[in-house]
Amino acid sequence: VTGNFANIARMGIKTSSSAVFGNIKFPLADNLELFVGGRYSIHDKPYSYEGSTNATNAPLVVVPYTTSGGLTAREFDPKVTLEYTQGDSLSWITYSTAYKSGGPRFAQWTKATADITYAQEELEMIEVGYKTDLNGGSSQLEFTAYNYDYTDNQQLLVCVQGGSPSGCVVTGDATVQGLDLTYRTYLSDKTSVGGTYAFVDATWDRFCDTAAAPATEANPCGINRQGQTLPFVAENNLSMNIQHVQGQLTLTAAVSYKDEYSVTLGKWPGVSTIKDLTKLNLSAELVSPSGWNLNLVCTNCTDEIYQSNGLQGVRAQGGGYRYANAEGRRIGLSLETNF
Repeated sequence: VTGNFANIARMGIKTSSSAVFGNIKFPLADNLELFVGGRYSIHDKPYSYEGSTNATNAPLVVVPYTTSGGLTAREFDPKVTLEYTQGDSLSWITYSTAYKSGGPRFAQWTKATADITYAQEELEMIEVGYKTDLNGGSSQLEFTAYNYDYTDNQQLLVCVQGGSPSGCVVTGDATVQGLDLTYRTYLSDKTSVGGTYAFVDATWDRFCDTAAAPATEANPCGINRQGQTLPFVAENNLSMNIQHVQGQLTLTAAVSYKDEYSVTLGKWPGVSTIKDLTKLNLSAELVSPSGWNLNLVCTNCTDEIYQSNGLQGVRAQGGGYRYANAEGRRIGLSLETNF
């Protein structure tokens, strides 16, 4: 078959949402308070699909089609926090829920697949924390531990339908657990330093990757990723910063480190894995008494992996992956004033 063919899938979507929320504080004792809040929301998402082609025997769109549908989410999300204060210390425990609405999949080439929507995402969160002032207020220490329980966590992927690539959202259940430890202090009245260590354990409890391997009667789950690490999650994360103020000049340096993680569901060494990523940011800001602001910045000064984002369709020789690497390096000078 030769010639110029056009296969078009148009989706129109209109989202409207409304919410009512509020909170109440109950003092249980002199140093113990209970915060109870919540939000009730209604989220409407009507959509329409239209597929067209100028060659009905060409791939992708078999025949022209039109269809329409809609999703409505009605959700009550509570938030409850118990706070305990003692001197310069604060301890708390919080429980809350949240959601992300479902929706239609994009780039669908038949009415049957355009009528299929992906599920609403649900999140249940518990957080425990403690923070305190030290050395007469010149230092702060903060510790937080949390557990996120995701139901139908949404992953944007490339699927193969009818032998052709198309966008799809595959959902799965996941648990993310972690802890953050932060310490900030002043070395002098002009110099402050701080650092944070974060440990994150994020694994799939249920994920049938039908994008990487289509579901069949013999293998309805495609690739079973249960127990694998979520994409974009590094287990160990460290960040440190130092700031020095000398008159009208402020000097800041910040460095962050992540150990190995993958930007795709499966690890693809050399393509989708980022190993031992260290980033350094520097800035020097000068503020004049007359209102001029001069700022010299360097973002991601040390990393050699430049920003790269893509959604690659499946080809005869392979492909069909998402990838995204580090932020690109930027060096710049800005001059600002108000008049």
